[in-house]
Amino acid sequence: MNNKTYNNIWQDELKQSLGSKVSWDVVTLQLYSTAACFYEISPLAVVIPENVDDIVNVINICREHKVPVLPRGAGSSLAGNSVAEAVVLDLTHHFGNIEILGDNKVKSGVGVVLNHLQDRLKVDNKKFAPDPSSGNVCVIGGMLGNNSGGPHTLKHGNMYKHVDEVSIVLSNGKIFKAQNILLNEIVKLDDFHRPYYKKVKSLLESYSVSIDEGRTFTTKSATGYQVWDILTDTHLNMASLLVGSEGTLGVFTDAVLKVISKSPKRGVISFYFNEIENMGKAVQHLRSLGASAIEFVDHSFIELALSFKPELKKFLPEHVRYLLYVEFEGNSLDEINLKFSDAIETLINKEQLAEVGAYSTDEAEILEIFKIRKAATVILNKIPGQEKPVPFIEDASIHPDIFPKFLVDVSNLLNKYSFKYVVFGHAGDGNLHIRPLLDFKDDKTYKAVEEFMDNFVELVIAYNGSLTGEHGDGRLRTPYLQKRFPKLYPLFEEIKLLFDPERIMNPDIIVPTNKYQWNENLRYTPEYKHTLTNSGIDGSNWINEIEKCHGCGTCREYCPVFIATGEEEATARAKANILEE
Repeated sequence: MNNKTYNNIWQDELKQSLGSKVSWDVVTLQLYSTAACFYEISPLAVVIPENVDDIVNVINICREHKVPVLPRGAGSSLAGNSVAEAVVLDLTHHFGNIEILGDNKVKSGVGVVLNHLQDRLKVDNKKFAPDPSSGNVCVIGGMLGNNSGGPHTLKHGNMYKHVDEVSIVLSNGKIFKAQNILLNEIVKLDDFHRPYYKKVKSLLESYSVSIDEGRTFTTKSATGYQVWDILTDTHLNMASLLVGSEGTLGVFTDAVLKVISKSPKRGVISFYFNEIENMGKAVQHLRSLGASAIEFVDHSFIELALSFKPELKKFLPEHVRYLLYVEFEGNSLDEINLKFSDAIETLINKEQLAEVGAYSTDEAEILEIFKIRKAATVILNKIPGQEKPVPFIEDASIHPDIFPKFLVDVSNLLNKYSFKYVVFGHAGDGNLHIRPLLDFKDDKTYKAVEEFMDNFVELVIAYNGSLTGEHGDGRLRTPYLQKRFPKLYPLFEEIKLLFDPERIMNPDIIVPTNKYQWNENLRYTPEYKHTLTNSGIDGSNWINEIEKCHGCGTCREYCPVFIATGEEEATARAKANILEE
């Protein structure tokens, strides 16, 4: 889309309705043109809504003038679903209420940072099960949009399994309550809600064969609309259907979430591998032994991590090629140690797959181990030089039963292109986070990447895997959705048109209004050039530092000015963003 196609009336109406809450000055637009992804698209305007009424006003005005709307959280998503030529709603300034409901449920506003929610639940010895690596900055709204996961998805499942009710403002400006309700209760719903529930039930029944045949062979997936396991013999789970919709069906405002009790004890043990296939085989055994998390990193990541945290050498030894660290939960330390012994007996003595490493049941030590793994993206972007860890094949998920063979095939594919790469991820779910080290400004590399992407997608489809396990489709994977789900794609279109008939909600994602390629609107391409400013920032040191920032948003946690003001312009990424532009 091109903003020249829009008249100025919508701007006047937004300004009249929202005053200083709406901005479209050049600096603000630049701040919201990027995120943790490698895309850059200038929005039409940015709104900081204070309440639901503000959201309704924005949607009503934009619908009337056919102007796109994009709800946005912390901008920590990697797939490009939080940038668009649209009116961006920054929902992180407000919507921060947390209400403990009892019965293992909590009501959370979409602006609540995950770690803040965890801190509040910890008081009652509870926790929220989904725990993505960006938990220090990501907000509940973004987690709802992406169907987020994390290390413990292995035990607890993605976000959609932990939502009891969702409130969402639809493109007609009305507030919709999405719940998991008994089928015989649908007829009792009010005149507004009943048609939606009846239509969704009818659609899921009509496409039941395609839904079953189109199910990915995975234990974890965040691709397409969540149409699997939504309709049962007794219930229709509308709340879970909307999770993972990436802002394409409406604007989430709050959600009732299910919480769980924290395990009394846990421990982490590490295993070292020389062959990636052996690591994959070990994952199958560890799953059967009841591991609650199975994370993996390769030698390249270990080297980088130790440069930041040398005191973790005990758990990240430099000689290791591939490393698994495995968490077990239990009621006592004796139970944890018994699980350690079982894992060692199976992997070392019986199968001879690995070398046993360090282990710990000290909670402070365990937190440090997980912290360094969760900081993977931040650490990798500190790599010096022109080649950067580009997140374009970064979230495929393959069933653990066939994960070992896939690891070999994807390694062979990467080696065919002579790409250096770092690999890490949630091995327990076969969820790979691969980061090839590339210079997208190099024409030869850029052309190779285009071919490689197509081959990678073909490989994932051949394994009946998911192109995304937890990060969502975004601009990165939407162009491949029709290929991935040829029989289900018409259902996705029906769902989109039911909830957003005007197609104004994040209109280029999942069911795009316009066709495009995954590599359009990239921040860096062979056409990227530096313009001399005749100032100090023309120097290579400045340029390198500016381009190191990929927009992850981690600075939202540590920057004292941002913590005090909550303003995006206070973040370090905002400064890098402005300087880069």
